[in-house]
Amino acid sequence: MHIRYRRIATSGFEVLLGQNHLSAATFCNELFDPDFFKRYTFPDRSLVYNAGKLNDFFEKDEIYGIPMQQMALAEMKLGNKSVFRGSLYSITGKMTFFPIFNISQHENQLQSNKDEMIIQCEEECSGMVMSAYVYCIEFDPELFQVKTEKLTINDRIYELITGFVYDGNEFRFLKPDAVVTGRRVYANLI
Repeated sequence: MHIRYRRIATSGFEVLLGQNHLSAATFCNELFDPDFFKRYTFPDRSLVYNAGKLNDFFEKDEIYGIPMQQMALAEMKLGNKSVFRGSLYSITGKMTFFPIFNISQHENQLQSNKDEMIIQCEEECSGMVMSAYVYCIEFDPELFQVKTEKLTINDRIYELITGFVYDGNEFRFLKPDAVVTGRRVYANLI
């Protein structure tokens, strides 16, 4: 799942919608259209230039990871030998008495208010969503750590596996082989 979000002044967003002759519902429905930023004028995060694409509009406020409630398969290999093969539930301890591996959780909470709103996009993926590697000679489960993020945006709660660490070294990510299966946009106007 890929979650992008942006804080923006409520009054400023309403002005931008008015300048582009858009309703909030139309904005949410058309944001993923490839020609959206060619047809409409929305500033990037610096508020200096016009955003040319979705990445310019949201910039670095994003989280990419695997939903922890997903019953997906995970496999770890050391060379060609499989070290672990099981579900994400077993890694995070959802289906066991305790997690098999160490887990570090980071929590972040964002809330809209009357002066500031949050525009949020979700992209759901299917396939090999995450592929990562790290170089090591042998595998010791005590040195392996699963990085998770709990993000709360208004009333939506996301729990994602965002990365892995082995012996203090972050895993490097390979290009995923996934297909986007769903997209949603939320503009929380108060």
